[in-house]
Amino acid sequence: MLLNKKIAFIGGGNMAEAIISGLIEKKVVDPCRIFVSEKRLERCEYLQKFGIYCESDDCFGFLKDADIVILAVKPQNFDDAAKTLTDLQPGTLFISILAGVRIAKIEQAVGTSIRVVRVMPNTPALVGEGMAGISAGTSATQDDIIITKYIFDQLGKSVVVEERMLDLLTGVSGSGPAYVFYCIEAMCDAAVTLGMSESQAELLVVQTFKGAVELILKSGDKPSVLRQKVTSKGGTTEQGIAVLDKHNLKKIFFDAIDAATKKSIELSNNG
Repeated sequence: MLLNKKIAFIGGGNMAEAIISGLIEKKVVDPCRIFVSEKRLERCEYLQKFGIYCESDDCFGFLKDADIVILAVKPQNFDDAAKTLTDLQPGTLFISILAGVRIAKIEQAVGTSIRVVRVMPNTPALVGEGMAGISAGTSATQDDIIITKYIFDQLGKSVVVEERMLDLLTGVSGSGPAYVFYCIEAMCDAAVTLGMSESQAELLVVQTFKGAVELILKSGDKPSVLRQKVTSKGGTTEQGIAVLDKHNLKKIFFDAIDAATKKSIELSNNG
């Protein structure tokens, strides 16, 4: 699907690297057909280890020949990056992974002849276990969505949603890894406080999270069903769950996701 495509990246940060390494590792694109514009010379030199072409002098001439352009700069740098997009050719597939920059603003910058798709990935894409939300712009075709989904499925999994759902997706899966890390951190702290060594606590907690997720994936049972199976009446788990219910943990997570979603909406409206 991508073997004959030329892919250009504007920005060469961690997420761009994740996409590049995923595509090359899965052998779905030839490294010599990937071009990157990255301001930081040391970062540009680092990315060249993938066998790609990278420029550090803001040379965007290669955009004219690109079939797919992926915008991967920081959201606050969008306005500067937008000034360089005049070389995009009509019919180019333009994928933005910028948080808080809506499709309408992107289309205003690149023109209606450019097919825009907006993607919200998350950081586990760095290890091939990402979750991405994909939304089509005004001129994007079904083939554009298929290609975009194919790209991000190399980094984990993806779903196609209406753009209005990307804010909620950001609150759930975009910020979600931090919630998981926070829970792991809290459980480790508790274990250490109660007498366990830091190394033992981290091993126990991280493996417990990993094992629980694998059990969900492989058993086919819903998390609520698996929780009930572990929670024997009068047992230790029931006692622990009772404390979580007493503090209304589900409501706490609802409030956290709601707050993150509202912040995403605010940032998008102000972007």
